[in-house]
Amino acid sequence: MSGPNKIFVAYKTRLRENVELDFSHLSPPANYKDQAKIAQWLEEKRIALTLEADTQPHTATFAEVIIVDSANKKQFNFAYRAPGSGRQPISAAIRDWILKQYPKAWQDNTHQTGAPEAIFVGFEPRRFLKIIGLECARSGQHLPLSLWYNNSDHRDIQEVFMPSEVTVTGWKSIMNDFGCGEIAKDWAGPGLNLDQDLKIMLVLAASVGMF
Repeated sequence: MSGPNKIFVAYKTRLRENVELDFSHLSPPANYKDQAKIAQWLEEKRIALTLEADTQPHTATFAEVIIVDSANKKQFNFAYRAPGSGRQPISAAIRDWILKQYPKAWQDNTHQTGAPEAIFVGFEPRRFLKIIGLECARSGQHLPLSLWYNNSDHRDIQEVFMPSEVTVTGWKSIMNDFGCGEIAKDWAGPGLNLDQDLKIMLVLAASVGMF
């Protein structure tokens, strides 16, 4: 199939090291008077917000990433590298891979001109790229801006099959409809089992003629 190369990506996030989370805005309901109940409410909110921070671009990094490039059908695996390990951070390693494979694909500008040479496909690929873009910016090794900043070329599998407005069905039903019920058996959703994520996204992408 003609068109841009498809870079399929599955990823799992985690909280960045030494991130300071701000809970000062938390305020319990006005009708809460019991101090123990207030303390429990605050603790539950802190836990919930900490879990959210694991996935948010400004506070998250990657625990693990798998990339399959349709240009060469090869799989590339990346794993988290702790600060002080002597190895470059995972986002920097992915950045280097992107720029090595596609050195001229994206312009260092706010807007891309011309047809894209390659696009990222996966579950929330724009969040994936925003995490990389922000992490690389923090380290002074920036990613071409048109790749990750407000780029609408990339394709989100989740937006096609499970958009936010869908409230009366779930992934299990979707998987069965598109013939990958067995592959998705015991699948809890994107970002937990990356090998399973990758198999499912490839089946779903093929079902809509993406490759």
